[in-house]
Amino acid sequence: MARRTKQEAAQTRVALLAAATAVFAEKGLAKTTLAQIASHAGLTRGAIYWHFENKAALVCALWDQLLEPYGELFNEIGMRTPAELPQGMMLIAERLLRQLLDDPQMQALVKVSLQAHGDDEFLAHTKAQRDEEKRKMLLAFQAIEAGGYLQDFHTPSSAVFLYVAFISGCFERWHSDPQSYDLACVESLLAGIKVSLFKDN
Repeated sequence: MARRTKQEAAQTRVALLAAATAVFAEKGLAKTTLAQIASHAGLTRGAIYWHFENKAALVCALWDQLLEPYGELFNEIGMRTPAELPQGMMLIAERLLRQLLDDPQMQALVKVSLQAHGDDEFLAHTKAQRDEEKRKMLLAFQAIEAGGYLQDFHTPSSAVFLYVAFISGCFERWHSDPQSYDLACVESLLAGIKVSLFKDN
């Protein structure tokens, strides 16, 4: 068999991720098999195992692909001054919640992610990634506190907890009641979390 080029391998990976998004959205995470994803992509199951060791790794890759721009924003957080950090944290939350309004891929992956967070294999696979995200957020909120911009009733740890709970809670409420999730709702939610976390210095 001819050896695949890097470009062909990358194209195969993109095709598998697109197929996984479609099949997960249709069948749900638990009922989807890797064979179904491969079939949807017009590829063999071996093609999946070339790129992903299991279904948990595939879900992680989907989420990483979608959140790549936000990862860049988090990396930029470390270069901001304490006065700029609240705005940077709010920008990340705003983009996530606004994207959920009208991006079908984001909506599909939020559904998949909510299912995956009840899966022990997925949680074990993503522990290091989640720990690193928490570490970055904690550093940001520690700098915000040191600059005098964190609400006095918060510690950096409680601020991280609220920030993550706010975003994940919005995802869950959208999933259970999408009709109530509109632009006015998003703007109101963002205003509320901003007041809850940051002083208006």
